[in-house]
Amino acid sequence: QSLLIKDANIKYIQAIAEGSNGDIWFGTYQNGLWIYNTALGKLTKVHLKNKLGEPITDTRTIYKDRNNRMWVSTTLGIFLLNTNGKVLDFYDVSTDEIVTDISQSIVEDKLGNLWVAVNGRGVFKVLLDNPNIQSSNWYYVNVEDSTDSKHNYNIIQMATDTSGNMWMITRSGSLLSVNSQNNQLTSFRRHEILSGYILASIQISIDNKVWLGSNKGLLKFDVVKNTVELYNPTDGFQNDYVRRSSFKDEKGKFYFGGS
Repeated sequence: QSLLIKDANIKYIQAIAEGSNGDIWFGTYQNGLWIYNTALGKLTKVHLKNKLGEPITDTRTIYKDRNNRMWVSTTLGIFLLNTNGKVLDFYDVSTDEIVTDISQSIVEDKLGNLWVAVNGRGVFKVLLDNPNIQSSNWYYVNVEDSTDSKHNYNIIQMATDTSGNMWMITRSGSLLSVNSQNNQLTSFRRHEILSGYILASIQISIDNKVWLGSNKGLLKFDVVKNTVELYNPTDGFQNDYVRRSSFKDEKGKFYFGGS
Protein backbone atom coordinates (compact mmCIF):
# COMPACT_ATOMS: atom_id res chain seq x y z
CA GLN A 1 0.00 0.00 0.00
CA SER A 2 1.35 3.43 -0.94
CA LEU A 3 0.39 6.91 0.24
CA LEU A 4 0.90 10.07 -1.80
CA ILE A 5 0.20 13.42 -0.14
CA LYS A 6 0.49 16.49 -2.36
CA ASP A 7 0.35 19.66 -0.32
CA ALA A 8 2.58 22.73 -0.56
CA ASN A 9 2.43 23.13 3.22
CA ILE A 10 4.52 20.04 3.94
CA LYS A 11 7.55 20.57 1.73
CA TYR A 12 11.02 20.30 3.25
CA ILE A 13 10.01 17.37 5.45
CA GLN A 14 12.65 16.61 8.09
CA ALA A 15 10.82 14.10 10.29
CA ILE A 16 8.09 11.49 9.89
CA ALA A 17 6.49 9.33 12.59
CA GLU A 18 3.35 7.25 13.01
CA GLY A 19 0.98 7.93 15.89
CA SER A 20 -0.66 5.16 17.90
CA ASN A 21 -3.92 5.69 15.98
CA GLY A 22 -2.26 5.26 12.59
CA ASP A 23 -2.03 8.97 11.80
CA ILE A 24 1.17 10.19 10.13
CA TRP A 25 3.09 13.07 11.69
CA PHE A 26 5.26 15.35 9.53
CA GLY A 27 7.90 17.76 10.80
CA THR A 28 8.85 20.42 8.24
CA TYR A 29 11.72 22.88 7.95
CA GLN A 30 9.70 26.03 7.26
CA ASN A 31 6.11 25.29 8.23
CA GLY A 32 6.02 23.49 11.55
CA LEU A 33 4.19 20.28 12.48
CA TRP A 34 1.39 18.53 10.57
CA ILE A 35 -0.75 15.43 11.19
CA TYR A 36 -2.30 13.42 8.38
CA ASN A 37 -5.47 11.59 9.44
CA THR A 38 -5.27 8.36 7.46
CA ALA A 39 -8.92 7.47 8.08
CA LEU A 40 -10.29 10.79 6.82
CA GLY A 41 -7.52 11.63 4.38
CA LYS A 42 -7.18 15.03 6.04
CA LEU A 43 -4.03 17.04 6.72
CA THR A 44 -4.09 19.37 9.75
CA LYS A 45 -1.48 21.75 11.09
CA VAL A 46 -0.60 21.59 14.80
CA HIS A 47 -0.15 25.19 15.90
CA LEU A 48 2.75 25.08 18.32
CA LYS A 49 4.07 28.23 20.00
CA ASN A 50 6.66 28.98 22.65
CA LYS A 51 5.96 30.88 25.86
CA LEU A 52 6.34 34.20 24.03
CA GLY A 53 3.69 33.22 21.51
CA GLU A 54 6.20 32.74 18.69
CA PRO A 55 5.10 30.06 16.19
CA ILE A 56 7.20 26.99 15.52
CA THR A 57 8.53 26.68 11.98
CA ASP A 58 11.51 24.29 12.11
CA THR A 59 10.53 20.82 13.38
CA ARG A 60 13.59 18.59 13.52
CA THR A 61 12.59 15.20 14.95
CA ILE A 62 9.48 13.31 16.17
CA TYR A 63 9.51 10.29 18.48
CA LYS A 64 6.67 8.14 19.87
CA ASP A 65 7.39 6.67 23.31
CA ARG A 66 5.97 3.46 24.81
CA ASN A 67 3.10 5.46 26.34
CA ASN A 68 2.11 6.68 22.86
CA ARG A 69 3.16 10.23 23.62
CA MET A 70 4.86 12.19 20.85
CA TRP A 71 8.11 14.04 21.53
CA VAL A 72 8.61 16.82 18.99
CA SER A 73 11.91 18.69 18.80
CA THR A 74 11.92 22.20 17.32
CA THR A 75 14.30 25.15 17.18
CA LEU A 76 12.36 26.77 20.02
CA GLY A 77 12.22 23.74 22.31
CA ILE A 78 10.87 20.23 22.84
CA PHE A 79 7.12 19.61 22.95
CA LEU A 80 5.40 16.59 24.49
CA LEU A 81 2.01 15.89 22.90
CA ASN A 82 -0.66 13.23 23.11
CA THR A 83 -1.61 11.21 20.04
CA ASN A 84 -4.25 13.82 19.07
CA GLY A 85 -1.74 16.66 19.03
CA LYS A 86 -2.60 18.24 22.39
CA VAL A 87 0.41 19.76 24.17
CA LEU A 88 1.16 18.04 27.49
CA ASP A 89 4.45 19.75 28.25
CA PHE A 90 7.04 22.07 26.74
CA TYR A 91 10.76 22.61 27.31
CA ASP A 92 11.54 26.15 26.13
CA VAL A 93 15.12 26.75 24.92
CA SER A 94 14.97 30.35 26.18
CA THR A 95 14.29 29.38 29.80
CA ASP A 96 15.15 25.69 30.27
CA GLU A 97 18.49 24.94 31.92
CA ILE A 98 19.10 21.74 29.91
CA VAL A 99 17.25 22.06 26.61
CA THR A 100 19.10 25.20 25.50
CA ASP A 101 19.28 24.31 21.79
CA ILE A 102 17.64 22.01 19.29
CA SER A 103 17.59 18.24 19.77
CA GLN A 104 18.45 16.18 16.70
CA SER A 105 17.47 12.83 18.21
CA ILE A 106 15.17 11.43 20.92
CA VAL A 107 15.04 7.68 21.63
CA GLU A 108 13.74 5.42 24.42
CA ASP A 109 15.80 2.50 25.73
CA LYS A 110 14.48 -0.92 26.79
CA LEU A 111 14.30 0.22 30.43
CA GLY A 112 11.89 3.02 29.54
CA ASN A 113 14.43 5.84 29.91
CA LEU A 114 14.34 8.60 27.33
CA TRP A 115 17.62 9.70 25.72
CA VAL A 116 17.74 13.26 24.43
CA ALA A 117 20.65 14.67 22.43
CA VAL A 118 20.87 18.47 22.71
CA ASN A 119 23.18 20.46 20.42
CA GLY A 120 25.94 22.16 22.35
CA ARG A 121 24.93 20.48 25.62
CA GLY A 122 25.42 16.77 25.01
CA VAL A 123 23.31 13.70 25.74
CA PHE A 124 20.87 13.34 28.63
CA LYS A 125 19.12 10.29 30.02
CA VAL A 126 15.66 11.14 31.34
CA LEU A 127 14.19 8.86 34.01
CA LEU A 128 10.46 8.97 33.30
CA ASP A 129 9.52 7.80 36.78
CA ASN A 130 7.35 10.78 37.68
CA PRO A 131 3.82 11.53 36.37
CA ASN A 132 4.91 15.17 36.17
CA ILE A 133 7.34 15.20 33.24
CA GLN A 134 8.93 18.47 34.34
CA SER A 135 9.85 16.81 37.65
CA SER A 136 11.58 13.86 35.98
CA ASN A 137 15.30 13.49 36.59
CA TRP A 138 17.67 14.41 33.73
CA TYR A 139 21.18 12.94 33.91
CA TYR A 140 24.08 14.06 31.75
CA VAL A 141 25.86 11.24 29.90
CA ASN A 142 29.34 12.08 28.63
CA VAL A 143 29.96 10.98 25.02
CA GLU A 144 32.89 13.27 24.22
CA ASP A 145 36.64 12.82 24.08
CA SER A 146 38.04 15.96 25.66
CA THR A 147 41.35 15.48 23.81
CA ASP A 148 39.63 15.63 20.43
CA SER A 149 38.51 19.25 20.16
CA LYS A 150 38.15 19.20 16.36
CA HIS A 151 35.48 16.50 16.37
CA ASN A 152 31.86 17.66 16.49
CA TYR A 153 30.16 15.50 19.14
CA ASN A 154 26.65 16.82 18.58
CA ILE A 155 24.54 13.68 18.15
CA ILE A 156 22.44 13.56 14.97
CA GLN A 157 20.77 10.15 15.41
CA MET A 158 20.47 7.40 18.03
CA ALA A 159 19.19 3.82 18.08
CA THR A 160 18.96 1.15 20.79
CA ASP A 161 19.70 -2.57 20.67
CA THR A 162 18.18 -5.48 22.59
CA SER A 163 21.15 -5.63 24.98
CA GLY A 164 20.51 -2.19 26.39
CA ASN A 165 23.14 -0.28 24.44
CA MET A 166 22.43 3.14 22.94
CA TRP A 167 24.15 3.69 19.60
CA MET A 168 24.87 7.19 18.31
CA ILE A 169 26.13 8.99 15.20
CA THR A 170 28.03 12.24 15.73
CA ARG A 171 27.82 15.34 13.54
CA SER A 172 31.32 14.58 12.30
CA GLY A 173 30.21 11.12 11.17
CA SER A 174 31.57 8.68 13.75
CA LEU A 175 29.94 5.89 15.78
CA LEU A 176 29.55 5.74 19.57
CA SER A 177 27.91 3.26 21.94
CA VAL A 178 26.75 3.78 25.53
CA ASN A 179 25.59 1.09 27.94
CA SER A 180 22.20 2.37 29.14
CA GLN A 181 22.61 0.80 32.59
CA ASN A 182 26.05 2.04 33.64
CA ASN A 183 26.58 4.78 30.98
CA GLN A 184 29.90 3.27 29.91
CA LEU A 185 31.04 4.80 26.61
CA THR A 186 32.61 2.90 23.71
CA SER A 187 33.94 4.99 20.84
CA PHE A 188 34.44 3.64 17.32
CA ARG A 189 35.91 6.98 16.28
CA ARG A 190 39.27 5.42 15.39
CA HIS A 191 38.03 1.89 14.79
CA GLU A 192 40.07 0.51 11.90
CA ILE A 193 37.22 -1.39 10.26
CA LEU A 194 35.09 1.79 10.02
CA SER A 195 37.87 4.10 8.90
CA GLY A 196 37.25 5.90 5.65
CA TYR A 197 33.49 6.09 6.16
CA ILE A 198 31.54 9.23 7.11
CA LEU A 199 28.45 7.91 8.87
CA ALA A 200 25.10 9.65 8.45
CA SER A 201 22.31 7.42 9.83
CA ILE A 202 21.77 4.33 11.96
CA GLN A 203 19.32 1.51 12.73
CA ILE A 204 19.74 -1.70 14.78
CA SER A 205 18.31 -5.07 13.67
CA ILE A 206 16.71 -7.60 16.01
CA ASP A 207 19.95 -9.60 16.01
CA ASN A 208 21.87 -6.47 17.09
CA LYS A 209 23.60 -5.84 13.79
CA VAL A 210 24.35 -2.12 13.37
CA TRP A 211 23.17 -0.77 10.01
CA LEU A 212 24.78 2.50 8.97
CA GLY A 213 24.11 4.90 6.11
CA SER A 214 27.41 6.36 4.94
CA ASN A 215 29.09 8.36 2.19
CA LYS A 216 30.13 5.14 0.45
CA GLY A 217 27.03 3.00 0.78
CA LEU A 218 25.04 1.08 3.37
CA LEU A 219 27.05 -0.79 6.02
CA LYS A 220 26.15 -3.78 8.18
CA PHE A 221 28.45 -3.79 11.20
CA ASP A 222 28.68 -7.03 13.19
CA VAL A 223 30.11 -5.88 16.52
CA VAL A 224 30.70 -9.42 17.85
CA LYS A 225 32.59 -10.66 14.79
CA ASN A 226 34.10 -7.22 14.10
CA THR A 227 33.14 -7.37 10.43
CA VAL A 228 31.54 -4.92 8.03
CA GLU A 229 29.53 -5.71 4.92
CA LEU A 230 29.20 -2.89 2.38
CA TYR A 231 26.18 -2.53 0.08
CA ASN A 232 26.65 -0.01 -2.73
CA PRO A 233 25.38 0.61 -6.30
CA THR A 234 26.79 -2.71 -7.51
CA ASP A 235 24.33 -4.37 -5.10
CA GLY A 236 21.43 -2.12 -6.09
CA PHE A 237 21.93 0.36 -3.25
CA GLN A 238 22.99 4.00 -3.19
CA ASN A 239 26.37 5.49 -2.43
CA ASP A 240 25.59 8.63 -0.45
CA TYR A 241 23.06 8.53 2.40
CA VAL A 242 21.44 11.59 3.96
CA ARG A 243 22.10 12.61 7.55
CA ARG A 244 19.43 11.38 10.07
CA SER A 245 17.35 9.91 7.23
CA SER A 246 16.52 6.40 8.44
CA PHE A 247 13.55 4.68 10.07
CA LYS A 248 12.58 1.25 11.44
CA ASP A 249 8.91 0.29 11.35
CA GLU A 250 7.09 -1.90 13.88
CA LYS A 251 7.82 -5.00 11.78
CA GLY A 252 11.55 -4.30 11.86
CA LYS A 253 11.85 -3.14 8.25
CA PHE A 254 14.46 -0.45 7.61
CA TYR A 255 14.18 2.65 5.46
CA PHE A 256 17.32 4.63 4.59
CA GLY A 257 17.14 7.90 2.66
CA GLY A 258 19.84 8.91 0.18
CA SER A 259 20.62 11.67 -2.25
